[in-house]
Amino acid sequence: MKTFNLYTDGACQPNPGKGGWSYILEDENGVQDVCSGYEPNTTNNRMEMTAVLIGIQDFLKLADNPRAPGVDKEDVLCINSDSKYLLDGIETWCETWAKNDWTKKGGKELLNKDLWKLLYHLKDKVNLEFKFIKGHTGDPHNEECDRLAVEAIKRKSGTRFESTKSEMATPEEPPDWHDKFLRAKADLENVIKRKNKDADDRVNSAVSNVLSSFFNIIDDFDGALAAWQPEDDGLAKFTKKGFEMIYEKMEHALGMHGATRIKVKEGQEFDPSTMNAVSSQSGTEFDENSVVMELSPGYKSGTRILRPAYVVVAKDDTDN
Repeated sequence: MKTFNLYTDGACQPNPGKGGWSYILEDENGVQDVCSGYEPNTTNNRMEMTAVLIGIQDFLKLADNPRAPGVDKEDVLCINSDSKYLLDGIETWCETWAKNDWTKKGGKELLNKDLWKLLYHLKDKVNLEFKFIKGHTGDPHNEECDRLAVEAIKRKSGTRFESTKSEMATPEEPPDWHDKFLRAKADLENVIKRKNKDADDRVNSAVSNVLSSFFNIIDDFDGALAAWQPEDDGLAKFTKKGFEMIYEKMEHALGMHGATRIKVKEGQEFDPSTMNAVSSQSGTEFDENSVVMELSPGYKSGTRILRPAYVVVAKDDTDN
């Protein structure tokens, strides 16, 4: 296992304003890949974060590239930065923010949430270590990264240099690094969205299963109340009233969890997307393929059918 050092820095003139970032990726033999970039409207912290994001992404691409046999995903990538905000965020705070749906303590808005999410999903893909370097104290790598970031602001564009001695692969054409970052950011955001959608689908499926278990109970209440014979006995009336109250509360509870009844009326056209025809009946006043009666109510949650309505449909009994 080898150790690679990723030296990064960001600059902004003024802050917020025009920004530049840079990184130096160096192997154990001192061979370097150097890259910088420019943003027209940003902040210093975002430039610090962008430098690390691009550096990690490029390291992972090298590890996947057969033309770069000297780089492996199992190798250590040590991030060297003069930004405590960046290092503490990746190493410590990200875990808490992720658990709190990317908000700060007390539900306060998290600045640079988009970049923190990307760093959070990248950091587990590589064997990271972290080292704080105090800025402007003569560290040659930190000073060079600072110079490159400031130069990118002045030139309004980034640069890329790969040592000819490096075992790290060289792209055939220098890409547009700003566009590259935006594409990589979009790809990672799509991964996050898919993961969130999968999680939501699992939750919705579990909720649907729980709600469905109550439908038969509601059906029993429906049948019991419909069959209840009028009685003069006060206790019987009181008991029926109690059942009706329980029934209403159960319906209300289902509604609070997104389950609503599918509206079915006698005489309406049969809808196979929301109904299940249990049987057909001839000799009715209704047109063919119309609902004669509803046997059990159906339920839905938004556009998702939890249970179809069970109905009897009319059929034409005339001879063909």
